[in-house]
Amino acid sequence: MIQNKRGISQAFSPERTEDILRRATPFDVFDMSQVLVRSISDLCGADHGGDKEAIARWCANKEPGALRDQMAAEGSEFWILIRGGQTAAVGALSDLDSASGTGRITLNYVDPGFRGTGASTAMLAGLEERLRALGASEGL
Repeated sequence: MIQNKRGISQAFSPERTEDILRRATPFDVFDMSQVLVRSISDLCGADHGGDKEAIARWCANKEPGALRDQMAAEGSEFWILIRGGQTAAVGALSDLDSASGTGRITLNYVDPGFRGTGASTAMLAGLEERLRALGASEGL
């Protein structure tokens, strides 16, 4: 019998109330995918107009396997914001080059359940801080 030790430890751990902003790992791709797809489907209606085909195209590279591949790409980093034990926001940086101090914020999506709570703002601040730590200063 296989037991989910992480789930067991989480069930008996005290609930954390502070935000945790951290680099995403391949173990996070399923939660990340759900946040991205829900955010696009529920919060980006002005962009896709409810067109199911447009949503499907937009979400095509947001599936777990595609995210895993993107995470492995040179010069990219994926980040997650965890609030109350749930993935509240997903962000990404790309074109990172610490030698030249350059990089771009390419994702900042919030789960619909955390809309209006400052999760996206916290993610953006964290991504900007990471770019500053790498020496980037333009556009921040």
